[in-house]
Amino acid sequence: MQRQTARRQFLVAGAAAVSTAALGLAAGTPAVAQDAPAGKIKIIGINGSPRRDKTTAEALKNALDAAKAVAPDKIDVELVCLADYNLFASERLFGDAAVKGGDEYAKLNEKLADPAVRGVIVGSPTHNGAPSALIAALFGQIDHSVLQGKIAGALAVGGARNGGQEQVVDGINTYLFHEGAILPGPGGSGRTGALLWNQKDSVAHDEFGLGMARGLAQRVAKLALVVPADALK
Repeated sequence: MQRQTARRQFLVAGAAAVSTAALGLAAGTPAVAQDAPAGKIKIIGINGSPRRDKTTAEALKNALDAAKAVAPDKIDVELVCLADYNLFASERLFGDAAVKGGDEYAKLNEKLADPAVRGVIVGSPTHNGAPSALIAALFGQIDHSVLQGKIAGALAVGGARNGGQEQVVDGINTYLFHEGAILPGPGGSGRTGALLWNQKDSVAHDEFGLGMARGLAQRVAKLALVVPADALK
């Protein structure tokens, strides 16, 4: 009888803790996990477009602003452009045909592996219904421990409302799952990513798509604040 009472008390206490965390998320003011680092966490936006300052960057900047707004005193954000790295100088990808320019991926690997980086949002243009070559190059050589346990999301930009963005998001999510990242569930749109429409070389008029990007970033940020860094170790 005493064992049953103790077990019941344990279950009630556990349920109360989960409910408290859930209420924090719903209210938009998540409680930081007790074992979270004392300093700020960082959320990185990864721009997989060869056009470093165009629509994919624009979408990611909107997403990162929304992520930081969740808890400005606890979250830093950074936009990383894959076009700034020579990801094709890799023997792993191209063997002896690789450009001998040094392994610049090591710099990117070090940045993403930083324990303070608790969230990533990966963005790509839609290239023939698939993620860009830069995204493929990144995930073709990324160390498997880099994204494990980090909270991650995907967004895609296309030249039409239904221009293949769904396949791009699904492709990036497959990469992220394979690397052990934790993906937030779908928001009100029912998608596990954000789909944006490039209109005249801008996404500024796509309020629906920008809303998806901001909602995704907020979910990533809220989870990044409460999920311990060693959750999947």
